Amino acid sequence: HKAAFGASREEYDAAMRDAQFAFVYYFTPWCPHCRNMMPAWSKLSQMVDEARKFGSSGGKMEISSDLMEVLQPVDLLAVDCSRHIDICTEAHVVGVPLLRMYHHGAALKPDFRGNRTADRFAQFASELVNQNRRQNSYKSNSTSTSQKSAAQAGSGCTIHGAALIHKAPGFVRISARVPEDQSVDHPRLNVSHVVHQCSVSDHASASNDESRSSFALTSTPLDRRRFPELLQRNVKPLNGQMFRAMESQRGLSFDHYLKLVRMEYRIRSKRPEFGYQMVATSHAYYKEHGAPEVRFSYDVSPMKLVVEIKNAKQWYEFVTKLCAILGGVLTVLGLVDKTTYAMLNKKKKNREGKLT
Repeated sequence: HKAAFGASREEYDAAMRDAQFAFVYYFTPWCPHCRNMMPAWSKLSQMVDEARKFGSSGGKMEISSDLMEVLQPVDLLAVDCSRHIDICTEAHVVGVPLLRMYHHGAALKPDFRGNRTADRFAQFASELVNQNRRQNSYKSNSTSTSQKSAAQAGSGCTIHGAALIHKAPGFVRISARVPEDQSVDHPRLNVSHVVHQCSVSDHASASNDESRSSFALTSTPLDRRRFPELLQRNVKPLNGQMFRAMESQRGLSFDHYLKLVRMEYRIRSKRPEFGYQMVATSHAYYKEHGAPEVRFSYDVSPMKLVVEIKNAKQWYEFVTKLCAILGGVLTVLGLVDKTTYAMLNKKKKNREGKLT
């Protein structure tokens, strides 16, 4: 029976194409959690058979008429991921056992979480069917197929937050958490990611004048124009960078090493701004054990970089310097003229003395 012993590729494709609702159980024979769940799944298969055979009139099993009616359009399939790797890869199955409901081939969210009993499976399926009906979601296969969920088109998440760190070497790690009641194939996990924002700043403190908002160094167009371009690039070098593992590189981990140098930025007579220059180096590697991860390693340099833009010269300072230069030139010219006159006058007197 395809519900209990595993569906073929043809049966799976037919259910995704033709079934109103398909409740799919992804499993592997070697997984102990899957083996423990199999009796409950077999009982659910019997409940669906009873619902289709006797309708809302009931049968040998004690099932409410409402539940019997809801389970009638539900097809059950069990997919052995050790035999059909292509199916489980397309469905982005990275942990088993996994129960997922489909409506005309489009996955309905969420995936099953809870006690693994036949009654709980039936309740979960009926909730999604009723929810789908309330949303008036009975559409044609072509329309539903175009609305593939993230589970089929590519799953992912957005992570944001802040961490207080000591001024000593350390790291922040993001790793896949493995549920205790699932078996996960670590090499099939993909931790490709985009770093939208990664910055470092002093922790705000009322008693510390240097503790200010992060990287206010380029807060105005004038500052951005006058701030050295090389230093601008090193304020947030990881922002907007994509780090991707191809399909053949699943299980790849990423390590971003950040060298942090404290920076003080002074411009004109304004209050100095404080931040950090960041030099980033990234590389990918395969872990020997455990789930792949993304690690941000950091090291704070004991040195401090000071960037200072002095006040612009005023017009009267320019005039004063110009006058000083002109005065110096005139003084030198006067000395040259006086010396030349004295020498010529002396020669003239010498000639007149010789003539007399």
